[in-house]
Amino acid sequence: MKKWEHKVILGYGIGDKHIIAWEEELNRHGADGWELVSVIVRPEVPSEEGPQELPHSPVPRTVVFLKREAQQ
Repeated sequence: MKKWEHKVILGYGIGDKHIIAWEEELNRHGADGWELVSVIVRPEVPSEEGPQELPHSPVPRTVVFLKREAQQ
């Protein structure tokens, strides 16, 4: 029976520069054997949950779920 490792990556924003950064990060994880399982975009995140540099502006939150076979 296979065993899996899981990873969750949280991000904020969905603009062009954020998308480019996501592509680079996902490529790095892919090279380490991680497989994309799912992506969730929450349209507005309450300010208390958002990044500190934007304390009064709700911004979208992106959540990425990854998995890879556990390394023995």
